[in-house]
Amino acid sequence: MKIFGLNIEKTKAARPATNVNVEEANQMFRTLLSMVASGMPLQKIASLSDTIDKGYLYNHIVYSIVNRIAASCAGVPWTYYVEKRTGSKARYNRAIINKAIDDAIYIKQTQFEPDYTSDINMLIDKPNRNETFDDIIQQLIMYYEITGNAYLYGIRRNGSQGALISLHTAPANLVTIKFNNYLNPVGGYIFDGFDPSGVIPPENMMHVKTFNPNFNYQGSWLYGLSPIMAAADLINLSNSAISAQINSYRNSGAKGLLTPEGNEAMTEEQAQKVVDKWREKQAPENFGDAMVVGKALKWIPIGLSPVDMQIIEGQKMNLRDLCRIYQVPSMLMGDTEATTYNNMKEARKALITDASLPMMEKLKSGFNRFFLPEGDKGFVDYDLQAFIELQDDLDKLATTLNTMGWLTINEKRTKSFLNEIDLPILNEVLIPMGVMPASQFSSEPLNPDMNDNVDEM
Repeated sequence: MKIFGLNIEKTKAARPATNVNVEEANQMFRTLLSMVASGMPLQKIASLSDTIDKGYLYNHIVYSIVNRIAASCAGVPWTYYVEKRTGSKARYNRAIINKAIDDAIYIKQTQFEPDYTSDINMLIDKPNRNETFDDIIQQLIMYYEITGNAYLYGIRRNGSQGALISLHTAPANLVTIKFNNYLNPVGGYIFDGFDPSGVIPPENMMHVKTFNPNFNYQGSWLYGLSPIMAAADLINLSNSAISAQINSYRNSGAKGLLTPEGNEAMTEEQAQKVVDKWREKQAPENFGDAMVVGKALKWIPIGLSPVDMQIIEGQKMNLRDLCRIYQVPSMLMGDTEATTYNNMKEARKALITDASLPMMEKLKSGFNRFFLPEGDKGFVDYDLQAFIELQDDLDKLATTLNTMGWLTINEKRTKSFLNEIDLPILNEVLIPMGVMPASQFSSEPLNPDMNDNVDEM
């Protein structure tokens, strides 16, 4: 190559030779895991069973939010695809990350094709005898949103080396990681309270987790951090508010002291009879009955009512805070006061883009690491077009394409994610009637370039 009269030769820079084993040179892992013995179960920062028992099973807000996210992903098909053109997968993933849904659908429609004969698609069609793949997706999402971890156990044809032939969701609250060494920290998986010798090899377990910044010498950071742990105070406050309302209802809203008027005091036995009578009358079957006592009594209220304590208003704030943690619009959970969305359609779309798609992307990444053998150029993915909340973007695309008169009908069909029709006329640009050259509306001569363009037309 000659530049400014000088001969320039391009040579590829040689990569410096190295004999260093990167894994063995990992001083950070060696230090962080130096206190953990090989074969030792890694301790969790908290009981993940508590996140289920106290956070999900006994809190209606968390239960509703988690189920809403899982339900939004229900029925979405998963398929194994092969790439038609190298590099398309990277472009597709970038479009998903940037929430450019139209571009992502177009790339997938034109650059990939499903391989329905592959073993992976057969596994997706029938993961095991009792469940569908959609059942497994729902279970993984709910475990992930509750505990911060999701585990998928796979049975392989030849122990831990062959192709997967069956899939089962593992109970995330019971799974414990067994330590190997700092080079490969995960030596296997065992179940709390069960036979510790029943170790599942890492090759037979997919682990998807949230980020856990709690680095400690016990290796707890190898587990995901449960969102419920971050929201523990909110959940406790919500549960306490519900208990307060229940107690207030049981006492008919009454909270105070019952004492005789004047200077005459009641004996302990008389006081107990009044209390027993009061409790009897407050039973649901006797609610509203009159209570008869033998002397004049007066009521001295103490404490505040649930309304005065703003318990109900506080529950609304709890709902909004918990929805914020899970990236779910509170409008979808019944909150219509503080919403910033114009309508339910916008709120549902926000649920999909902010909560559902990131969850599906997390699972997709895990499936591709777990399902695909080394060197496989295909990938497992879900159908974006199954989310009807994203159809508005497609409607806008159709309106835009309708104004692009310089495209053929088949080009418009391709951009609309439809197959081309094999008719020659659909590959021609159609000119609307009444369109005339600009030269007919001006006495001034057009410049040569414009005349050339008109002649070509």
